[in-house]
Amino acid sequence: MMVDGEEPVPSEEAPAVQDEPVLLPENVQIDALPYIDPPLTDKESAYVNFLVEEEMKTFKPVDYLARLPKPPINLSELLQAEMKRVESGVPLRALDETRFDIPEPRGADRADIARWRECMDNACAQLENQSLRFMNLELISDYGKQVWLDYNSYLLKCQAPFRTQLDSAKRTMEQINIQRKSDQLKQLQSLQNMRQQWESLAERNLDIQIETDRIERECKRLRRF
Repeated sequence: MMVDGEEPVPSEEAPAVQDEPVLLPENVQIDALPYIDPPLTDKESAYVNFLVEEEMKTFKPVDYLARLPKPPINLSELLQAEMKRVESGVPLRALDETRFDIPEPRGADRADIARWRECMDNACAQLENQSLRFMNLELISDYGKQVWLDYNSYLLKCQAPFRTQLDSAKRTMEQINIQRKSDQLKQLQSLQNMRQQWESLAERNLDIQIETDRIERECKRLRRF
């Protein structure tokens, strides 16, 4: 007999976990070097936040889950009907308690034996219903605790593969970050040298531009004579 309010215990076999790689969209380019880039000043941070806010005004959110299949959801007909009710915005009907009433015949019906028999049948049905509810409460009191302990054990078994997958993903992320840091630090000296070369070349170009402008002005002055 099904205990009133009891959740059925599922199969002991935990659901399988699909280990599918999560890929970045093709239009995403990561060019930051967080392990060697100098920290931003307050002014630079404020300007970056301003640019982000301006971009967000025209940003079209990407559906990152569109490429993933929808998870299988097996709902009963009752839950499906309830989901449709919520989606359509239909208000929930109040619980009908009139079926629990045991009204006696009134007026002219008090002399009708058939009406009294109907009332008696209704009272017997209500008594049987209350008896079954009382029986279910006794069953819950005796066995409900163990049922829920078994169900909690099942939930822990379901959690285990997901926990393993999460720990594996964290370890992978940590290894990636360690490798990124190592690669960036290896290139730090090279980047600094190239930056110094760029600054030196930019300074020389500026000096050449200044000298060129001076010579052009001198040539124009000499052409006047």
